[in-house]
Amino acid sequence: MRLRFVSPVARLFVMASLGVLCGSVLVFLVVFNPLPYLGNSPEMCGSCHVMTPEYDSWRHGVHKDVVCSECHLPHENPARKYAFKARDGLWDAWVYFTRSEPQVITLEQRSEPIVRDNCLRCHEDALAYVEAFGGLTRECFDCHEGIAHPGPGGLTSTPYATNTPPQSLTESLFGRRKP
Repeated sequence: MRLRFVSPVARLFVMASLGVLCGSVLVFLVVFNPLPYLGNSPEMCGSCHVMTPEYDSWRHGVHKDVVCSECHLPHENPARKYAFKARDGLWDAWVYFTRSEPQVITLEQRSEPIVRDNCLRCHEDALAYVEAFGGLTRECFDCHEGIAHPGPGGLTSTPYATNTPPQSLTESLFGRRKP
């Protein structure tokens, strides 16, 4: 069906705009490959070099069998979970592309209640024990700080680092370190 009341110039403009939009989306998907970030893989979380200390401390810690999203995303409903994940992901992308990564990764204030609620969700039995001995008067982190990511983090102190830095030019050319 042709729309006779729409001028040929307007139709051409609409078709060209749709082509540019589709092309832009395709380029975005090819260049940035955002689809893996929609999953729950800890390896994806640890793929950014500034996350190396957090990833490695998690991998060697007591929570190594719990994926990042179990602690760091809300679980009341899927809409809030993915909205929070999208907001955090866009913020992480902004920080990465503006080169404003912090030296030490810390939990943002808006994330603290989410992580606390997830601790309580998984450790309800421990909460019952705490309440039996006087109630919950402090935060979980007051006694269990660093339980998931122990030690001082940061780019300059990375115990058990697995993301090795790129080779120097001398190393890649001659197969040995520069003397």
